[in-house]
Amino acid sequence: MPRFTVFRPLVILSIFFATQGVLGAAAGGAGLTCSNFVLIGSGSSAAIQAVCDTGPDGSPPESAVTTSILIDDCVANQNGVLACVVNGHAANTCTFSTLSDVSSTSINIEGTCGNSNGGTTAVPGFNIVTCLTNTNGILTC
Repeated sequence: MPRFTVFRPLVILSIFFATQGVLGAAAGGAGLTCSNFVLIGSGSSAAIQAVCDTGPDGSPPESAVTTSILIDDCVANQNGVLACVVNGHAANTCTFSTLSDVSSTSINIEGTCGNSNGGTTAVPGFNIVTCLTNTNGILTC
């Protein structure tokens, strides 16, 4: 019997728990339990608004409520490239214009952001749904 056989259950369990964490995060995404996403406000008050299910983790739906979250709360501008960062304050250096390709897995936000050269960079589509979670009817990062 090979010596590494003793460690195989530990490796399998480690892989199992690691993938459960990744899959669990994706399954709780706001795009799966919210709808009617719109961009509201401008500048530092730019926000994403949606209608979200209020059941545990968004399902089964007990009811639906309209909720919103400031883009600043969840997104950062990193030299003209957007990233999911809690309290990222992207609206300080970005102007958001529209949402596109809205589906359960993709909600692209478009606009322009400042860069380190003192200019601006077009943001053709940042999938903001990867930054958002529905927590019992409330959009969170």
